Amino acid sequence: MEQPPAREALAPSYHGSGGSLFWLMFRTTIYNLLTLGFYRFWQRTKTRQHFWNGIRVAGSPLEYTGTGLEKFLGFLIAVVFLAVYLGLFQIGFFFLGLKLTGGAEWVGVVSSLPVIPLVYYAQYRAQRYVLSRTQLRGIRFSMSQDAVRYVFVALWHLLLTVLSFGILYPRMQWYLEKFRTDRTSYGTMRMLLTGSWFSLLRPWLRVLACVYLPAIVMGILLYQDKKVGAGFMALGLIFLPFAWVYYRVASFRILTEAKSVGGVSFTSGARTGSVLAIYMLGYLLIGVIMTVIATIVGSVATLVSDTPTKVVVGWETLTDLGQLLTFGLIMAVYLGIFLTWSAMHAVFISQPLLSHFVTTLLIHDAQELDLVRQREQDDFLEAEGFADALDVGGAF
Repeated sequence: MEQPPAREALAPSYHGSGGSLFWLMFRTTIYNLLTLGFYRFWQRTKTRQHFWNGIRVAGSPLEYTGTGLEKFLGFLIAVVFLAVYLGLFQIGFFFLGLKLTGGAEWVGVVSSLPVIPLVYYAQYRAQRYVLSRTQLRGIRFSMSQDAVRYVFVALWHLLLTVLSFGILYPRMQWYLEKFRTDRTSYGTMRMLLTGSWFSLLRPWLRVLACVYLPAIVMGILLYQDKKVGAGFMALGLIFLPFAWVYYRVASFRILTEAKSVGGVSFTSGARTGSVLAIYMLGYLLIGVIMTVIATIVGSVATLVSDTPTKVVVGWETLTDLGQLLTFGLIMAVYLGIFLTWSAMHAVFISQPLLSHFVTTLLIHDAQELDLVRQREQDDFLEAEGFADALDVGGAF
């Protein structure tokens, strides 16, 4: 009897350089500072190109073909639209608030509600843009135009999540991920997400336990021993970040393994311990480096400040030279921290996280990818403009 062919599995690799990433972030942050923030569109584009090119599938790198000019022009279009959209809602809610309450106490809260659907609209459009500018082996990814429907689906699930006091958050995450996945394609191959949202419920229970159990215990002990009740609440808050990271990693692994593209499937070996180690070690290194820099500059500033030399122009004394140099050093430290923080965060946290998730991924039946054909590129007028204007969107 003829045996079926063995499943071919590809293990992607990551080849990004920490040194080149640091200087890229450092240099572009300077440009961003000099241009009062306008260079951030080009900075994000160059950062994505670095990360994308570091990911290799069977030796072929991912490519990011988006441009900073696309993002900048899209941002301008989105700002004009948002100014009109939010302005009309602001005026309407203001007069409504005055009419119903006789004052504007609730106007600020109510007028922020129109931003919520825009956030989901922006997130969908941002992911669609990034996919349309991402390609592997010369084949582009894409996502269908369904942002408006996505907003209504997201608002419905958000309402259910709020009414359930957060218990149904995994349901919301699953169906929103399914909505985006089922509308995503790699060339002519459609991506699908199958399974049930209940698979996310078990890891979510840890987050709920860190939130609700301490609150319940604190409520019970409130009239008996307030210190013990407060201690339980503090204990829950301490473990909450770890439970959240565990859920994020577990949900990534579950959702990844529920996806398929044609006959291609995936498995993920991402681990919570590795992710936590990256976060803790990364922030530790950043903290140590920042502390060393601040200590050295602070010591120099202390020595300089003791110098009684005066700077004299004509017959008048302008200032004490030591104080002037001290102020300059303080500003240099502040500027240095501003410039190096994003660079060190990218090198010590973002890139190691990306490398972990990429290198622990397996692509099964990868030979099916040879059957993929190219499709037309999606054109965007506003690129990620709404996501940039609202400061939301995908990673990097």
